[in-house]
This record gives sequence, structure tokens and C-alpha cells, in this order.
Amino acid sequence: MVDPMGRIILDLRNNGPLAAETGGKIWAEVPALWNGVPLSGDPRPYVLVNPLAVARGRHLPIDVHRIAVTCFGIDPRLAARLYGLVSDALHGAGPRHTP
Repeated sequence: MVDPMGRIILDLRNNGPLAAETGGKIWAEVPALWNGVPLSGDPRPYVLVNPLAVARGRHLPIDVHRIAVTCFGIDPRLAARLYGLVSDALHGAGPRHTP
């Protein structure tokens, strides 16, 4: 089984509108430091992407991964905008086929 989280995070970081809003701050977990600066109290937006579950195909070589996306902004409207950008980026890319 292949873990697609690295590819998903890379796809989101390379998405133009989302990268412009977050500055590339899209992670699987929040780092203690961002470019040497503590993140606590930082009002700039960021996105967390976490795996939830994997359903393996019993008779087919197909895995279905469920992920959770949490968007943080300085207000609820910015967080909702980030969530829309993440949704557009993920669903606009189509299915991911990894070797």
C-alpha cells in the first residue's frame, strides 16, 4: 500500500491560489517553528491535512484514502475561503495514481 499524503500535500503546496493565501504552510502536523519563528500566536493562515482511514480493495489493487482538512485563518471567512481553495485543488486534480 502506498501512502498518498506526501503527494497530496505537495499538490496543495503547488496550487497557485492556495499557495498565495497560505505561503506554502500546508502540513500533516503543525511544526514548532516555521522558518525559525515560533508558530504560536501567528495569525497567518495555514492548512492541516490528516489521514482518517484507508479502505483497501479486497479483489482489486485499489485503495480509497479518506483525509481530513482543517483550515486556519484570522477569521472564519478566511478559513472558509481556504477550505474552498483546498476542495477546488483536490477535486480539480482528479484521481491520483501512484505506483
